[in-house]
Amino acid sequence: MKQFYCLGLLLALTLTLYARQDSLVALPAGYLKEVKAKTDRLQQQVNRCTEKAITAQIKLEEKLHKQYSRVNPAAAESLFKSSLDSLQQLKERLRSKVAKPLSELGFASPYMDSLKTTLNFLNDSKLAALKDNKAVNEALEKMNGLEDRLGQAGSVQDFLTERKQLLNTELAKYTQLAGSLKHLNKDTYYYTKQLQEYKEAFKDKKKAEAKAMELLNKVPAYKDFLAKHSQLAGLFNLKLTDGKRSVEGLQTRSVVEATIQEKVGTSPQAKQAVSEAMDKASQKFDELKKRFPSLNNAGEMPDFKPNNMKTKKLADRLEWGGNLQFKRNSTFLPTTTNMALQLAYKFNEKTSAGVGLSYALGMGSDLDHIKLSHQGLGLRSFFEMKVKASFFAVAGGEANYLSHIRQVGELTSFQKWQPSALVGAELKHTIKGKWKGGLQVLYDVIAHTQAPRQSPWQFRFIYTKSK
Repeated sequence: MKQFYCLGLLLALTLTLYARQDSLVALPAGYLKEVKAKTDRLQQQVNRCTEKAITAQIKLEEKLHKQYSRVNPAAAESLFKSSLDSLQQLKERLRSKVAKPLSELGFASPYMDSLKTTLNFLNDSKLAALKDNKAVNEALEKMNGLEDRLGQAGSVQDFLTERKQLLNTELAKYTQLAGSLKHLNKDTYYYTKQLQEYKEAFKDKKKAEAKAMELLNKVPAYKDFLAKHSQLAGLFNLKLTDGKRSVEGLQTRSVVEATIQEKVGTSPQAKQAVSEAMDKASQKFDELKKRFPSLNNAGEMPDFKPNNMKTKKLADRLEWGGNLQFKRNSTFLPTTTNMALQLAYKFNEKTSAGVGLSYALGMGSDLDHIKLSHQGLGLRSFFEMKVKASFFAVAGGEANYLSHIRQVGELTSFQKWQPSALVGAELKHTIKGKWKGGLQVLYDVIAHTQAPRQSPWQFRFIYTKSK
């Protein structure tokens, strides 16, 4: 009897563990939908960016061909005829699929490799607890299509880079072609950087995808599948040893730590010195990556100062902000508070321009006579340029309705709007994360023409938030 009891208990425990293991990989409802959406988005972005780059290259080479023909017609025909034909063929191939493994094209990344291997696991494994594998198959098809597009983009990128190097070598001595060559170098650089921006954005995980990966990483079968079928795992010969992944030919963390201790000792001072040196090296490396995020080797250093904003999305180039300004009459307390919201567009890292809307709130005359009222509205435009560190030069124009607002219809009386032409400076500092605050000092150069005359100096507390 005891034997049957033990056997039943063991069977129940086994079923419980199996059910628990199965529940761990029940996917969040929106996981596959998120994967398909982001894959479609990246494929469309790559197609649009690549076609734009090819079209620009064709126009530039046609221009260079025409210019060079005036100097050496025979050499121009030899240098550009076959290239223009190849560019047209590349453009046509964008509308067709070119099945080519991602790893052979040099576009493999840990995230994309992991994502595709995860989809293969869900498609093959019985642990996936999926009622229908149709959604997984659709996601896999989209990943394969994305690989094709990235492969085509890689071919275009290689071709444009080779053409850039060849044309610079052959035509550098002709000063009349310098402008076109510089334009060519910029277009090639920004195309490479734009692809990099898109692929970096592709790695961002939404809520459902992050939850799915959290659950899958708890399943041993998933880790084993990843180690065996991942392209990068095969490339680096990754092995699982005692539950940890190791790489043949590379020193482990423990070996590196032992070597450091042997060289510098184990004292707290030695450890601190090593830690500080590593931090400095890491910071320097991060700075270089930010300056040239799309470079693959030192030979691709641009011969111009890149504009990092050029390849950003519109939303990433916008900066929201606002400011506060207080005015008083004869008392120490403010009688009017000007509040403004603004939106700026960044042309590059140093310059931006934008528009704003302000509202003047009346607060009464003193503590005994506090009364809130609508005292005015304002429309603003501005331009700012970074001078040095946290200092900016500012200029702008404003139109302010300074009369007490009783009815909305009063705002159509243009005679009551007072113009201002402002110049000045501002000091910004980081508050937290992407939030910045500071002080703005402005001078109204046409204040002396206004009636009633007011002080030309304006002081504003500012805040901004960039994405």
